[in-house]
Amino acid sequence: MSWPGVTVVDACVRRDGRGGSPTAVTDDDPAATDADRCAVAAAVGTSHAALLGPGRTPDGGWPVRFFTATVVRDGR
Repeated sequence: MSWPGVTVVDACVRRDGRGGSPTAVTDDDPAATDADRCAVAAAVGTSHAALLGPGRTPDGGWPVRFFTATVVRDGR
């Protein structure tokens, strides 16, 4: 499965600007399986990925699903 538009950001950067963990971020694909979603990080060389769901949450944020190579964290 192809994931166009993947951006890598440094997540969890400390206030002094040090640290961080490269994270793949992209829009979720409703046709993707969880195995496909886990593969996003590997495809761009990061250890984890955040996939943005469609629409906004009631507080104006984006629904996010977080994946690593072996574990799925789903905030829904």
